[in-house]
Amino acid sequence: MSENDQPEVDESEVESPEDDDTPDEPEGKSKTDEPELDERAKAKIAKANREAKNLRDRLKQLEPLAAKAKELEDANKSEIEKLAEDRDGHKSRADKAETEFLKLKVALEHAPDGASLAHIRAVAKRLSGASEDELAEDAAELYELVGANKSRVQRKPTEKMRGGDDPDEPVEETDPRKLAALISKGR
Repeated sequence: MSENDQPEVDESEVESPEDDDTPDEPEGKSKTDEPELDERAKAKIAKANREAKNLRDRLKQLEPLAAKAKELEDANKSEIEKLAEDRDGHKSRADKAETEFLKLKVALEHAPDGASLAHIRAVAKRLSGASEDELAEDAAELYELVGANKSRVQRKPTEKMRGGDDPDEPVEETDPRKLAALISKGR
């Protein structure tokens, strides 16, 4: 029974004033009032019993609804927890991306002239610090220690073909068509 439920009282168990071991009635009340009081008490008890039964019936109807509401609330909590985990994951990825961007930005800003993209990325990867100022100091220090490649971008050297005997002589023709044309002219 819940605390709102009142115990059902059987009307036969209610003591009548006649069975009571109380002293004689007080003055001003007569024996004729007792049956009327007894009937009013029985009516009040019957009314209380009806109200209690109605409340128990309503409770039985509402219990499944309360269980369903609790179940939905628990499902919502797990959904909220999933969303919170997703949010935390996205937040950490965003923080990491912002940090990488800031490091690349600082490394690029402090890179000496002629530094290659690979060199800038290598310095950005090794930068440490919590603020942009700390990163800038670290970048300057790293570029100083490592030293940037100040020479031009290296590329494949061009070949200068020269004759075998005398390097100042022009290169002999090696194109087969031109050689064939020279042979036919010489005849």
